[in-house]
Amino acid sequence: MTAPPILADFLRTELRNSARRHGDLLALIDDVRSGRRESAEMTGNLYGLSLTSSGAVIENLCDDTQSLRLDLRTLADAVGAPPTR
Repeated sequence: MTAPPILADFLRTELRNSARRHGDLLALIDDVRSGRRESAEMTGNLYGLSLTSSGAVIENLCDDTQSLRLDLRTLADAVGAPPTR
């Protein structure tokens, strides 16, 4: 399955192949999925991300017509394992 363009761009621009950023995002997703946190937000260079138990919303901060709603499992799968150096 190919990721929607906004998701692929979010992963490329906001995680930038950083193991720390991947790990931080996966931890936030896990905290929300498990109920340890009710919600979480992350603001990057180009995108904002909101997480709740009902899913994730990725929004382009420069173009309010570009957003994507997806479930937390799909986002976690797309983020995948942190890159190794």
